[in-house]
Amino acid sequence: MEVVALSRAYVARNVEPPFEETTVGDVLRERAAAVPEKAAVYYLDGELRSLSYADLLADATALAARLLAVARPGDLVGSWTGNDVEWVVLQYACALGGMAIVPFNPVLTDHELGEGMSQAGVRVLFTVEDFRGVNLLERARSLCAGRDVVVADLRNWRELPDGPGELPPVRPADPYLVQFTSGTTGRPKGAVLSHRTAYNNARLRALLLQPGPNEVWCSPAPFYHVGGSVSQVLGALAASGAVVVVAPPRASVVLDLMERTRATHVGLIGKLALDILDDPTLPTRDLSSLTSLALGGTGVLPHVVERFRDLLGVSVVNGYGQSESPHICGTRPEDSDEDRLSTIGRPLPHRDLCIRSLGSSDVADLGETGEIWTRGPLVMDGYLNDPQATASVIDDDGWLCTGDLGSMDERGMVTFRGRSRELIIRGGENIYPQEIENVLSEVPGVAAVAVLGTPHPRWGEEVTAVVLASPDAAPTVAELRAFASMKLAPFKVPERWTFVAALPYTASGKIMKSVLRRELADLARVEGPDGATRPLASSEQ
Repeated sequence: MEVVALSRAYVARNVEPPFEETTVGDVLRERAAAVPEKAAVYYLDGELRSLSYADLLADATALAARLLAVARPGDLVGSWTGNDVEWVVLQYACALGGMAIVPFNPVLTDHELGEGMSQAGVRVLFTVEDFRGVNLLERARSLCAGRDVVVADLRNWRELPDGPGELPPVRPADPYLVQFTSGTTGRPKGAVLSHRTAYNNARLRALLLQPGPNEVWCSPAPFYHVGGSVSQVLGALAASGAVVVVAPPRASVVLDLMERTRATHVGLIGKLALDILDDPTLPTRDLSSLTSLALGGTGVLPHVVERFRDLLGVSVVNGYGQSESPHICGTRPEDSDEDRLSTIGRPLPHRDLCIRSLGSSDVADLGETGEIWTRGPLVMDGYLNDPQATASVIDDDGWLCTGDLGSMDERGMVTFRGRSRELIIRGGENIYPQEIENVLSEVPGVAAVAVLGTPHPRWGEEVTAVVLASPDAAPTVAELRAFASMKLAPFKVPERWTFVAALPYTASGKIMKSVLRRELADLARVEGPDGATRPLASSEQ
């Protein structure tokens, strides 16, 4: 790919390969006609099983007909469960029936689920009797009593009444998915992705990985997030490959399925990536079919990329996106090790991308840290039933403000610098947590780290590091501070250190700094012998 040297932090959209104006249902029909016997889904049901493309289309068509017996085209269909083969069938059934699917995290409380359903206007809710020992079906029926909502058992969807034999016409611009944001920075909002937007995000990202003729995509990403429903399910569809249903999302399960399905591509986020690296069986696994490994989430730490590359000997790529636009940037297998270790790559085709100077609408200089903005057909239509929230992130020219910070070099390579809301301002100095996190992650014994600003009476904010240490080799504060001092200016070195037994993650692998900030403010602080402060559980106070 020829790269033209840039003079400002702006990349105009590349229109190759062509954008596909299609629907998810039509692509499924095409695959079922072209490769009917090819595996489309692998899943465990006592033993490893699969659905062919012909099977998947038949099941999705049957479920779509049953949906049309209880709802109408244009209605919203909720799902409240973890990863199941039936989830994949439901996703395609909604696409064929002209309905948008609205995924809900299965760990939501009844109150949170009720708020989300009311906000979206869900007409049908699918759930299961047993999710990790919890009867979600019983809770859903109790919650929806008196509501005009049909509650159905996803694993027994054939018990629904049959509907019309003819499915409705569906257009590429019709809503396909309403993805609620993670809510780490406020009230969750439902990002509306059309068929054309969701499918082309997945397709263009899949093409970056240079797929072969027998792709098997294995990822523990939850289907109730775009990392699962778009990146994995639709990514496999775009490559005429198979998606693997991973449940529960444990390192041993992922590794077993990677071996048994001869996975060619795996995507990992958050703590699970570290768990797989630390799994004692990893060196003995036959993962020779693997051709690429994608990492994403809060900002991939370089030492994690290096360990995967050295252990597996495959191309490790990095990606960046969000619910409002699932695939914004990505590294390519042919990119240099340095670029794949330290950047989130270049923008995908069919999107404009720029960095704007902080507090300004001006395009930033090369190398300057500012906010990441993007525009084009790969961006959401807006937030469901919330024009005010939509207007707060999409300007009159169609530019989406991601709320994330980054910088761009002359090749269009973007370096992620964290969220703009996480910017620390200490005595007038702008401090980017991502830079400090990358440095501290190099210290032996640091499993994960989150850096955030906490109130300080003199400086406005102080730099606080929350460290998850390896139990067998935990570094001291003195060691952490000394290492940071060698690589960072004095005002960037954390002044407050807190060790935790676990970090809170969203489904998309982002550390929930809002939770950490609240806990640091609410919980008692105790000065340890090594100079660290530790939040105490209420039972210890």
